[in-house]
Amino acid sequence: MTNSNDRGLDIASLARCADLDLDAQRQEAIRPILEAWLPAANALSRKMSQPQWQSTLPATVFSFPLDASDNQ
Repeated sequence: MTNSNDRGLDIASLARCADLDLDAQRQEAIRPILEAWLPAANALSRKMSQPQWQSTLPATVFSFPLDASDNQ
């Protein structure tokens, strides 16, 4: 895997973009997660950008349990 510094992974900048006030210890705690997640997310993005996948849409389903008091 490419070292995060080689990729320019700047957790402090990402945290600011997300309006998260993360101290240095928290930033380092999430580094391994981002180092694992970002390459996979970028690979998926490249795949889904290929012509044969461009008409594919994500399926998102929200399901909420019906509360008996809703009377619906």
